[in-house]
Amino acid sequence: MRSIDAPALPVRQRRPRQSAVNVVEDTPRRDARKPTHSTTLLRALTALVPLFVLAAMFHFTFSRHPAPQHTPEPDDEAGVTAYRIEATGTQFSTQQAPTCMPTVTRSDGEVEYVSNAAKSWYLAHNGVPPPLYVYDMDADTQPTRWRSRVGASQTTWLKQLRLDLPSVTPQRYTLNDSVTRVKWRSKEALDYSGVLRDCARIARLSPTTTDDTVILVVQDDVLFRREITTSREWAANALADSGRSRVNRAGREVPVRTCSASLFDLGDGVGDEPQGISNLVARYWRVGEADAFADYIERHFEDAPVDWLADRWCRRRRATVPVLRPNPVRHRGRVSSFIENKREELLT
Repeated sequence: MRSIDAPALPVRQRRPRQSAVNVVEDTPRRDARKPTHSTTLLRALTALVPLFVLAAMFHFTFSRHPAPQHTPEPDDEAGVTAYRIEATGTQFSTQQAPTCMPTVTRSDGEVEYVSNAAKSWYLAHNGVPPPLYVYDMDADTQPTRWRSRVGASQTTWLKQLRLDLPSVTPQRYTLNDSVTRVKWRSKEALDYSGVLRDCARIARLSPTTTDDTVILVVQDDVLFRREITTSREWAANALADSGRSRVNRAGREVPVRTCSASLFDLGDGVGDEPQGISNLVARYWRVGEADAFADYIERHFEDAPVDWLADRWCRRRRATVPVLRPNPVRHRGRVSSFIENKREELLT
């Protein structure tokens, strides 16, 4: 029998196995310890995150809650103090900061107060007065009545303004005062605040006005004397604190700090010792501090009469109130808190 040989199967050739070392060595070698550009950027941003967080916390904290101002320690004579500073006798220029006078409607409709005050302002300046800004504070005020009494030939210097403030009803009734009195004194306080703020605004319209420029706010029931012509220069000097000092009861020399300057006291207006300066009959204020005191009034108008608030404001600043004597104004008002000031234990 013929044998048939089966075809020989092809022998599978095995490819030589390449070692892992050779595979790796065949490709470009990368150093694992050397960071890429993206890794470097990521690490830089990660390092900055805490700084961003701290900056945000700092801004949020100090923008909403400013750091408190340092308040110097009070000395043993802190409080409202009056002292005598005489006028120098030098006439000042009519190019000056404004004098502002709020006026209200009285229950009897009397307008003689403000018209006489305006006429006395004119006469005290020998017929060439600086501007007097009169603010009508009530919606039912009849300005033509008092203005007509001043005289048509004298009204070029008389500036009439209307200041309509929002009506505010007191929410607290203090000092055992009646509801009627609390409402009256609250309105008086807010009227004073509004006029003081606007008076400072008018003063700032002049390019020569600085924070040390003084403005006068005066009640409408006064009569001006000739001494008013030198009062502004006196007030500017009296309220200039730099370089002044005094000796307190402990024998220490301390700087003099002044709050405002008064043109009226309850004494005879001539003697050596001022009496009863707790009033706002006629007060000079620095322009730079007018808004701050106005803010204080608006926060505390329910607490006390506005002249008491002025005393408290000066006392908390450890500042004095100089008084000009002889007084250049005479007060004619009937309704006042002067008699009640003894409850505050202030200087009388």
